[in-house]
Amino acid sequence: MPVAGRAKKAKKSPPGVATGKAIRADELPQFLTVKAAAAVPQCTPGTIRRMFTEGRLTRYKFSGRTLVSAAELLAMIVPIDPAESRAKWGKARADDD
Repeated sequence: MPVAGRAKKAKKSPPGVATGKAIRADELPQFLTVKAAAAVPQCTPGTIRRMFTEGRLTRYKFSGRTLVSAAELLAMIVPIDPAESRAKWGKARADDD
């Protein structure tokens, strides 16, 4: 039970986590927690952990925390040519424009 007159400290979330706001690449710190890293490509923390296991991302440890290099994560996100996507998947999708 909180003590009367004391304000509870608000826990600061990493950029984009729990806020739903888009994350700008120039605002990212050099290293991200697994939860914050998952917010960048809008995937789950389990996906980030699977990428560690598959060797697609490098896992860093600091004070017992697992970290991800923001630069390495951003390098994995590449644009897709809509024509190439249509050739592979068939019909055009609404988000291809």
